[in-house]
Amino acid sequence: MKNDFGRGFLIIFSLLVAGAFSGCGDPAGGVVTVPVAGTVTMDGQPLESGSLTFNPADGQGATAGAVIQAGNFSAKVPPGSKLVQISSSKVVGQRKAYDDPNDQQMIDIVEDQVAPEFNTSSTLKCEIPEKGISTLAFEVKQAKPKSH
Repeated sequence: MKNDFGRGFLIIFSLLVAGAFSGCGDPAGGVVTVPVAGTVTMDGQPLESGSLTFNPADGQGATAGAVIQAGNFSAKVPPGSKLVQISSSKVVGQRKAYDDPNDQQMIDIVEDQVAPEFNTSSTLKCEIPEKGISTLAFEVKQAKPKSH
């Protein structure tokens, strides 16, 4: 199934992003992190899959990320005020890979299904306490479909 490839790619990409942005939690290394967990729903339903990024609200310090699966996430995040970005890609169609009449290879067209105000233009904020938190809950809205 072509959608399985796109979904598999998204999961692997999300894991790589989360791993790249996760803090180590070692005070000797300069970045202290605390456990954070919670849920993400879109239009009232658990978000099937995606990624979540915790950016320092003041733009200073380490960023952390998490993978969202079945509406749940957990991560190690530096404490403090955070600007949160949530992303969840979806295959919305296909197009020819090359503009060559002899090549019929198709590639997926992928769009973020989360509305920009929770993603690229996020206004979501949260406070991560020094002891961590396990009750974060984010509700996002679905992005309006783009015309192709």
